[in-house]
Amino acid sequence: MKNRFVITGIGPVSSVGIGKDDFWRGVIQKEISVEKVRSQIAPNDFCDFYLHKIKSFDLSKFGVNQASINYINNWKEGRPNRDLELMIAATKLAL
Repeated sequence: MKNRFVITGIGPVSSVGIGKDDFWRGVIQKEISVEKVRSQIAPNDFCDFYLHKIKSFDLSKFGVNQASINYINNWKEGRPNRDLELMIAATKLAL
């Protein structure tokens, strides 16, 4: 029989707030960080859409050392991977 484990917790990383306390405060105070941006979809096609920006995000604030961040960037061919960084932060918060 394999050992199983479950990690329970929450780790919100959102435009409303990062971490459960900031997230809840942002919801209560209606601090939604949404801005309209214009993006080019095809060579001649432009589209306006709403973007929920996560302000002041820094992966190193979540106890991830710079060597690990560099390893992740090298693994992703030298480019920072925003989605991966947000997932790591959310996981660290939930733990």
